[in-house]
Amino acid sequence: MTKWFVLLLTVFSLSQGGAAQELPRPLPDDPYPREPYPGEPPRGVEYPYSVGSGDVGRFAAKTYQFFPRTDLNRLIKIRMIGLKNKIVINEVRLVYLDNGSERAELMLPGDLHAGSFRETYLDGRPIYRIEINASSSNIFKKPGAYRVDVTAVR
Repeated sequence: MTKWFVLLLTVFSLSQGGAAQELPRPLPDDPYPREPYPGEPPRGVEYPYSVGSGDVGRFAAKTYQFFPRTDLNRLIKIRMIGLKNKIVINEVRLVYLDNGSERAELMLPGDLHAGSFRETYLDGRPIYRIEINASSSNIFKKPGAYRVDVTAVR
């Protein structure tokens, strides 16, 4: 019995040692320690401020354009706050200052109740204009209102 035990122990120890050598090694935690990750927000002092408010009528959707301050246009966060009744944010478009390209923001559209908010984080590129298309979602089509706050870095 001890002969089989020694043989089994030897085979088991050899098989474990060979298997450990053939496994791939994990990647390091930070492969590029001196380069920032893409999408990491720029560092600096954060300045929250409001760019304005908009209201929606009873029947048709309305589109408002909001212009960030020229000295604080590197936005890292947009927050929409419901002020009055329930509204639906149909579309939010960002127009960038550097090349004039437009991008639809996909995290902000949806229902916005009074007293609640919807927010998204951005990469800090300079923004020229924020366009918001919203409509009333109430059964009786009560007019609603919202406010747009942003956080910029300098």
